Amino acid sequence: AEAINKNLELWNVLASDLLHPENQLNESIRKPLIELSIFVRRATTKILSGSDGMDDLIAINESIALGLQPSG
Repeated sequence: AEAINKNLELWNVLASDLLHPENQLNESIRKPLIELSIFVRRATTKILSGSDGMDDLIAINESIALGLQPSG
C-alpha cells in the first residue's frame, strides 16, 4: 500500500503544479496530465479498497517513464 500511496502523492503534487495559475506548460499537454491525475486518484481508491488491480496505474507510469527517456 505504501507504493500506491507514494504514487498518488506524486500525482497530487503534479496536479497541484499543473493547476497553478503560473504554470506555463502548453494546454495541450497540461490538460491530459490533469485528467490522468484524476484517473490515478480514482484508480488508487479502487485499488486500496480491493475492488481493482494495479495494471492501469502500472501502464500509465511505464508510458510516462518511457516518454521521458531521451531519444536517440
